Amino acid sequence: MLLNEETAERILYLVRLCHPNEKDEPYTRGDMIDEIHRRGLQILKDLKWATPLGTIWKNRYTGSEARFIDLLNKWKPNPRNEGLLHELPYIIESWTPKDVWTDEELMDKYNPKGTLEGWDK
Repeated sequence: MLLNEETAERILYLVRLCHPNEKDEPYTRGDMIDEIHRRGLQILKDLKWATPLGTIWKNRYTGSEARFIDLLNKWKPNPRNEGLLHELPYIIESWTPKDVWTDEELMDKYNPKGTLEGWDK
């Protein structure tokens, strides 16, 4: 199957692998970034994820929250004059809209648990 024929759900899975070709997938990280740029906001719509700029998203590593517009503008002002959606692949990789968030999204290895003895690692 060609990358442009993959479903949005599969693209999400692949981009969250970080380097899918290292996990026996036929695509590289660069392939995933290029495909998400090509699809633009349509990938979010296909995932049934909210696209309004004020939507709250949660980070899969920390559980922190940010507005979609702030994620899009993370590196602004942008000296390379890249488009507003330049960060979209990295947002999809690390963030999930709060309205579809589940606690399973938070990656345990980055989420230390408090105990009476201190913090689990």
